[in-house]
Amino acid sequence: MFKSSQLPTVSWVLLAGILLVATWLGTQMMPPAQTFHDESFHMPQIRAYHMERYSHLEKSLTMIPGYHLAVATVSKTLFGQGIKDTRLASTLLSLPALLFFFLCARRLGHTSALLSTTTYYLNPIFFPFFFVIYTDVPSLTLVLAGLYFTLSQRFTLAGLVMLLSLGVRQTNVMWLALFWLFALYNLLGNPLHMRWLKPENWRQLGWALLRTWAFPIGIVAFLVFVYQNGGVAIGDATAHKMDRVFVTQVFFLLLAVGLLFIPLHLMNARVAFDLLRFHPQCAVIISLLLVLYLITFWAEHGYNLFDFFLRNRIVMWTRANEVHKVLAFIPMAIALLSLMVTPLREKRFYWLYVVAIASLLPHSLVDQRYFMEAITMFLLFMVPQHSRLHWYTLALFIPVTLIICIGIGDIRFFL
Repeated sequence: MFKSSQLPTVSWVLLAGILLVATWLGTQMMPPAQTFHDESFHMPQIRAYHMERYSHLEKSLTMIPGYHLAVATVSKTLFGQGIKDTRLASTLLSLPALLFFFLCARRLGHTSALLSTTTYYLNPIFFPFFFVIYTDVPSLTLVLAGLYFTLSQRFTLAGLVMLLSLGVRQTNVMWLALFWLFALYNLLGNPLHMRWLKPENWRQLGWALLRTWAFPIGIVAFLVFVYQNGGVAIGDATAHKMDRVFVTQVFFLLLAVGLLFIPLHLMNARVAFDLLRFHPQCAVIISLLLVLYLITFWAEHGYNLFDFFLRNRIVMWTRANEVHKVLAFIPMAIALLSLMVTPLREKRFYWLYVVAIASLLPHSLVDQRYFMEAITMFLLFMVPQHSRLHWYTLALFIPVTLIICIGIGDIRFFL
C-alpha cells in the first residue's frame, strides 16, 4: 500500500487531471442567465449587498446572511454582479473545502490524501453544489477548516472559525460542539469520565476549558441568537420548525450511504455476515429498526412534494406503499451493518454518529444536504479495509456524477 508521498506519479497526474476537468465541467453545468431553484432565494439578498443595502434582509432566508455578504463582496470585486459571476464567486468560496479536506486527510494518515480528496469531490450528492449559489459547500469549507485546526490542536482558531461558520448556517453549532468534544478528548483523555467530578482534578479540567474557550463562546452566541430570534431559522420559519423529532431523515441518511458506498459494502460483506451469524442480537436490532422506520416514516413536508428533485422522487416512491418502504429498508440495513464493521481512526471519532443523528432529528424536510457534513467526516475518519477502496468508489462516482450533472444542466432535475 502506497503512502501519500509514494503514490505513483501517473496516479498523481491522473487525479490532478480528473480534478481540473471536473472543475471546468462543473463551471459549465448551470444555465448562465437564470437562477436555479434555491438560488432564487439567495440572489436577491446578494443583489442587495451589491447595491450596498446592508440593512436589507430577505424574508425567505432561513440563515444569517454571512454567505451572501461574502459572495457579494467577492463577485463584485473580482467578477461582476451577474448570475454567472455570482456562481463563480460562490465556487471560489467552495473550492477551499478541497484544500481543508486534503489537509485533514494528511493529518489523519490517509494512504493518499489526494485520492481521498478526489473521491470526496466527485461524490454525486456533493459535486453539483460546488457550482451553484447555495450555502452548503461554503459552509462545509468552514466546518472542514474548523476540523483541521482542531486536529492540529489550534483550538482557539478552530473555535473562532466555527463561530464564523454560524454566520453561514446556524446548524453548524452541532459540529462546533463535536469539535469541542474532540479538543477535550485531546487534552483530558475521556472528558466525560466521572473522575473529572473529583475536586483534585478540577484544576486540570479548568486548564482544558481555558485552552478551548472559543468553542463555548460559539455555543453561547448560538443560544443568545435563538433566544433573540425566537427560533433557529430567521425567515421561512414555518417550513423549518424544529419542535418535533423526525427519524425519517436518519433513515434517509442510511439509504444514501447504502446506495453511495456500494464498493465499501461489498468489501465488508463477509465481515458483516459474520457479525450477523455470531451476534444474532444484531438481527434483532435491525428488525426493531425496521418496525421503528415503518411506524415513524413521515415525508409530508411541502418541499418534498416537488418531483423535480431526485431526492423527492426517491421519497415519493418510498412512501407510495408498504412494499416500497420495506424494499428501501434493504440498502439501509446493508449500510448499517457495513458501518458497524467499518473501524474509525480514533475512539473519539465515534461521537460523529451520535452528533450526526442529533443534527438530523429536528429536520422535517428530507434532504441530503443536511447530512453532507456527516458523510464528509465519515470519509475522513473511516479506515479502509482494502487498499483499492477509494479507486473503486471513484470509478462508481465519476459516471454517476456525470449523468447527474448532465441532467441538471439540461434542467431535467436537481438533487
